[in-house]
Amino acid sequence: MSCVAFPRFIMGTSNSVMLPILQQAQTSKYFNVASFTFLIYDWFLTIDSELAFIWNQRWNLGTLLYVLTRYSAFADMGIFLYSAVGYSIPPSVCDIVIDVSTWMFFFGISIAR
Repeated sequence: MSCVAFPRFIMGTSNSVMLPILQQAQTSKYFNVASFTFLIYDWFLTIDSELAFIWNQRWNLGTLLYVLTRYSAFADMGIFLYSAVGYSIPPSVCDIVIDVSTWMFFFGISIAR
């Protein structure tokens, strides 16, 4: 089971109520995987320019912020997908993964600003 949990009051409801909720959760997982796929696709499209303009220059604050912004998204999406799609994840690991994902989200927003 993934780290996505349902409140206790939902667990005892009928199938007619649960089916739309489960369908929305599955659709959300599909969109998350698609987003990660687009992120990788974008990386492949821009890696030549990145190598020429970022990695072959002297490092400064702008370069560091670019690299942190660019590659923190990969770590963030990887952790998020693990928590959303992973199976047989113990609750103690789920707590850690959700905390790390939350901090990565705020870190990404902070450095992008």
